[in-house]
Amino acid sequence: MPILVFFIGISNLQAASINLIKFNYQYFYDHQEENQLTDFSSSKMDTSLINELNKLAWENATSNFGLSMQYADSALNLSEKLNWKKGKAAALNNLGEVLRNKGIFDEALKTHDSALEIYQELYDPIAIAETESYIGIVYFNLSDFSKAFKHFDIAQELYEKNDDKNGIINVCGYLGVVFSNFGQHKKALEYYEKALKLSKESGKQSKIAIQYNNIALTYADLKEYGKSIEYYKKALDSFKETGDEFNYSIALGNIGLPYTELQQYDEAEKSFLESLSLAKKLDDEYGIAHQNGNLGELYFKISTNTDKSHNFDNTYTNIAKAIKHLKISIDKFESLGAIEDQKDYLVMLSDAYHLIGNYKNSLESFKEAKSLQDSIQNLENRKVIAELEVKQDLLNKQKEIEILSQEKEYQNQITTYLVLVGFLVTGIAIIIFYFLLKNKKAKRILEKNIQLREKTEEELRKNEIELKKHQNHLTRLVRERTKELEDEILQHKQTEHDLLDAIERTEVASKAKSVFLANMSHELRTPLVGILGYSELLTSILEDTDAIEMADGINRTGNRLLSTLSLVLDLARIESDKFEIELSEVDIIKQLKDTYQNFKAMALKKKLRLVLNVHAEEFYHTTDLSMLNVIMDNLVNNAIKFTHQGEITIESAVENIGENANLIIRVSDTGVGMKKTDVPLIFEEFKQLSEGFTKDFQGSGLGLSITKKFISLLGGNIKVESEPGNGSKFTISFPTKIKAVA
Repeated sequence: MPILVFFIGISNLQAASINLIKFNYQYFYDHQEENQLTDFSSSKMDTSLINELNKLAWENATSNFGLSMQYADSALNLSEKLNWKKGKAAALNNLGEVLRNKGIFDEALKTHDSALEIYQELYDPIAIAETESYIGIVYFNLSDFSKAFKHFDIAQELYEKNDDKNGIINVCGYLGVVFSNFGQHKKALEYYEKALKLSKESGKQSKIAIQYNNIALTYADLKEYGKSIEYYKKALDSFKETGDEFNYSIALGNIGLPYTELQQYDEAEKSFLESLSLAKKLDDEYGIAHQNGNLGELYFKISTNTDKSHNFDNTYTNIAKAIKHLKISIDKFESLGAIEDQKDYLVMLSDAYHLIGNYKNSLESFKEAKSLQDSIQNLENRKVIAELEVKQDLLNKQKEIEILSQEKEYQNQITTYLVLVGFLVTGIAIIIFYFLLKNKKAKRILEKNIQLREKTEEELRKNEIELKKHQNHLTRLVRERTKELEDEILQHKQTEHDLLDAIERTEVASKAKSVFLANMSHELRTPLVGILGYSELLTSILEDTDAIEMADGINRTGNRLLSTLSLVLDLARIESDKFEIELSEVDIIKQLKDTYQNFKAMALKKKLRLVLNVHAEEFYHTTDLSMLNVIMDNLVNNAIKFTHQGEITIESAVENIGENANLIIRVSDTGVGMKKTDVPLIFEEFKQLSEGFTKDFQGSGLGLSITKKFISLLGGNIKVESEPGNGSKFTISFPTKIKAVA
């Protein structure tokens, strides 16, 4: 598989030329040294030491995470001691790059944001542009291409405004990667060609080599393999000239791919083997994994090629080679956590085993690949793919252990019930019916036991008929009474059967509704996020004013639809039987401040005052953070939406002291208000007030319904005070313990 120059620690799709910034540190730090004595009075020797530490941290950011972090921490501590802001910001950026390379993207964003604040305070446009680029790279790794594009666009504007050619080269490379990711390869080529032209003008061979490699890869995506090989050769010559063995090794592996497509297998094998040897020399684990995978794929293609003109071993020998290299590649990617690459080569390994008739190993490899595919899809639905933090890995492993434990317990229970089936037919049917509601996999078992129950009932009815033949000596009165009792029993059984059937239909319908809502919300959200990304992209590249307005309209309506889908998904999660509350200690004051900041711009846009009154600097309360955020967002958003002038107030307080203490959160506005008779209606699902002023406000009618359910689940209650024309006041009360720090 090809790798854009050059990045280690993320999936192949995102292993892009983003790391071409590795070759720009000399320019970046030279820029710092020009102004190193502008904001502190310490000696030049100390600042030179900080610059050297930062340079060493940057050089090791992709190869030795631990060493790089040590250098960056030392530079950060010394900069803080000397109160040198430029050195501190550079160290923060280095730490952010190490965290990004390790896949810890959230922490990387926070660290780069801290550096950006310092550079903005110092008003250093070039450093601001560099940091905006780093933030764009992190968002690219998170597959949030809309935000990545915005930050790259800011960086490009600053570089062009300051006529900084090195910066323009960098950001052109980044934008090329973004367009390539959207499948717009010709647009990506335009940016790479521009970067190549500027690189040649600057005379920096390392940058020229990077652009050659990325242009070659783009031509490979366009299936123009001849041009791809031509540019890969130029890249190899340039990397060899600069002495860059690491990138030379990757370019060697890349050039083997178009050779393979053109069936020039001798050249492909030579390139892959040389790249593998160099990767081992450099201790490049990703390189070793990729080149073993490329060799495995090569030998597999050779073995399935009907063209016998090539001088290679027989089919079985080539398959054996393919299996050997594929297994090494799979093990390496598994240890590196690159599950998508691991999945792809597992599929190929399954095909290789199948080709030689080893169907057992073929099936096992395919099952493992299918399991990894399911994991990848689950991670993507959670907005977290491309990225697995250590904490999430541990949570996933814990979940796997819990699921295995539940499955084992379930199998033990099924075995026990089967042993007792002859004695407890009706009881087994009820138990299996219960498990059917919990797990669809029990459906076949339920059907089998229903048949067994019906067969047993039929035998019982036959026995009753035989018994009647031996009771002719009973009196006529007894026979009539017996017949009445039998009729009552049959009627009771029919009633019971009808009742169970009605319960089953009701439960299945309710379950189907929740599953349908959840599934449809996810199914619609996934393409909708893509539409939003494309609309953002169109807004930035279109020149026609009408077209831009239409793209903006798509984005606005898409965001409104995405918000509605999120509410529907929340409703489905509440109604499902797997809804969980995750409690933790939450700083309520901090969350209220975050809510205030999130809606401040929205209020200003409507020329409203947004006021925050809190009772303490800190106040910790045990609750579910995500549910609390949904509650506050819905209340403040509604307050702004239904207010035309005046202000919205967010405030907190504590009532009583001790075990009977209550945390009070209140959101009030000076908006349109409502009648007292309408207050209960606002908490009903899909319910909107249709009289008077409310008909002008759009919404799904789910926000306040979900808000009330979340508050109830968290043990609290909500009270509403409102009058038409005099605004509304929503007061939430949660039982709490006093843990405040004034």
